[in-house]
Amino acid sequence: MIWDRIVKWFRDMSERRRLLNEWNDNAREAYISGAVPSLLEASTSIGNGDYRHEMSKWMMSGFRIKVKNGRPLTKEELIAIGRIILYNNQLVRRIVILGWDTLEVYDAANKKGVQWAFKDFVSLRLN
Repeated sequence: MIWDRIVKWFRDMSERRRLLNEWNDNAREAYISGAVPSLLEASTSIGNGDYRHEMSKWMMSGFRIKVKNGRPLTKEELIAIGRIILYNNQLVRRIVILGWDTLEVYDAANKKGVQWAFKDFVSLRLN
């Protein structure tokens, strides 16, 4: 039914917004407490079409982490941030189910970044 799809779409959008808000609240708290050296901020981006999977949203399927302050990061440091996210199986599954297919980690200082396909890091059956 068309109404079922509309209701599901709004529910998914609400869940996506809630995850981003939770991420950003926790990241701010970690930065303020000194647990992490840089403030990280999550947002949604266009994503990479090559990384699509069966649950990908048709647009805005990228989960972008931006390093908001501090010194410019090396590529290795950006990769380390990505790995922390990718090796959290529960978080990756939640992200995939909500329709994101691309993880992006960007340095705000000089706008360099790295990307991964979430489908490569989740054990759900994705075609």
